Amino acid sequence: MKFKFCGDLDCPDWALAAITSITRLSSVKFRQLSHEIGRMLCDETKNVIASRKICVDARLNLGDTKTVIAATEFFLSNAVTHKVNAEVFSNELQQLGFPKEHAAALTKVYQSDGQQLAHALEKSGFRVSKLLHTEWIPDIVLSECQDQSVTSSPGLILSMRIQGMDNEVTSHSFLISMSKLRILKHEVADMLQVVLVRAQSWFVLQIL
Repeated sequence: MKFKFCGDLDCPDWALAAITSITRLSSVKFRQLSHEIGRMLCDETKNVIASRKICVDARLNLGDTKTVIAATEFFLSNAVTHKVNAEVFSNELQQLGFPKEHAAALTKVYQSDGQQLAHALEKSGFRVSKLLHTEWIPDIVLSECQDQSVTSSPGLILSMRIQGMDNEVTSHSFLISMSKLRILKHEVADMLQVVLVRAQSWFVLQIL
């Protein structure tokens, strides 16, 4: 069965399976969870502590908690992405097996926070991590030749701090030679060109 909030495609099996766990939450608990997930998507913090507490209080185990949070985020973000009518969204949720009160709770968040959610999703579209900081230091790359002699060439030590989907910040450093850096620069330029062409094509289709 096709659903508007899925872009006129089938709902994924994992999301369908999650509805059983969602219905184990009371309508009050699910209303609280929907608001927390809406807030989480809007401010891009990906701080799931409050959402997990709601599920734990409802006596869901860790596996079910993760599934419920992921599925609720999926339903809400997909509805925003495909700009589904609120009444249609509510009806489709009930067709999937949502109790009426649960469907109403999620739809209410969709209606009240829709514009803010759309802006946040557009800003973070397709991003699974966020680059917070980079720095580089000139260095020398040493290489061993077949005759066991050692050669040196200019290079850089690149350091970066990355914020993951779970809001955890990690640091990474690596040494890169100038030849590999030139290759990286060329590949990034090619990738940006592909993205630009696709974005232009999408814009033309929207106008047509």
